[in-house]
Amino acid sequence: MSQFDYLQRFLFEHHAIRGELVFLRDVFQTVSKQRDYPIVVKHLLGQSMAATALLSATIKYNGSLILQAQTKGPINLLVVQCDQHLNMRALARWQDDSDFSQRLLGEGHMIITVSPDNTTERYQGVVSLESSQLNENLESYFEQSEQLPTKLWLAADHDQAVGLLIQKMPNIHSGEQAAGEEWNYWEHIQVLAATITEKELLSLDATTILHRLFHEEDIRLYEQQPVNFRCECDKNKMAQALQTMGEEEVRDILKTYSFVEVTCDFCNNTYAFNEQEINQIFSAAPNDAN
Repeated sequence: MSQFDYLQRFLFEHHAIRGELVFLRDVFQTVSKQRDYPIVVKHLLGQSMAATALLSATIKYNGSLILQAQTKGPINLLVVQCDQHLNMRALARWQDDSDFSQRLLGEGHMIITVSPDNTTERYQGVVSLESSQLNENLESYFEQSEQLPTKLWLAADHDQAVGLLIQKMPNIHSGEQAAGEEWNYWEHIQVLAATITEKELLSLDATTILHRLFHEEDIRLYEQQPVNFRCECDKNKMAQALQTMGEEEVRDILKTYSFVEVTCDFCNNTYAFNEQEINQIFSAAPNDAN
């Protein structure tokens, strides 16, 4: 496991509160090198990656979780995908003539999609991008869709992206007094967590951060989980992309070139298709192109 890319889960003993810390360096750098991202776009992309890893670790599933933001701001698209093993890929698109002094995520929506393996069923939650801060929009998502009080802190610089999440789960004790005590403790933990600074997130490891914030609390640490970059593209999926383009457009390209190239948006791998392969793609039924 890379010492720079991992997720640390923790639990507050005797209380229905859990937490996670995620650190992305090699993964973040691999993603950010795929394009010449403006620095502010790169930072927001890193925060989105950290947030998606944190969200993924809160859900029990086998499949993929996708965070997607579509906006009218300078950054018009963010997509981050993470599976149950914390394999990630991500990209951002922005307007070339953007004024990055404006709110980066303008009017629009953020969509959280969970796609379990081996099934066509999907769970999807949508939240309006009311805030200019990614963490605040995600907190609204948890409040509206999951009904779980959640707080996030996200940070990114040129080298890495880091995220901290704390979440109040359903009460483990019954009775009004116990419920009141749990809410008081949740407020206490929020106050402690809110003292973390962006500089500390980007310069300290998980053990040091947890000691810095919660050294007087009884915390259970779980085994660290590695986070990796992995793209799921292959030639079959690129063939499907050509089908989406349409036969007429693809054959127009063949009139000029001896092959058609398709590049994956996530990893920049390029796949070439010659005329024989193009004929096979468009002579096959759509379901046979896999």
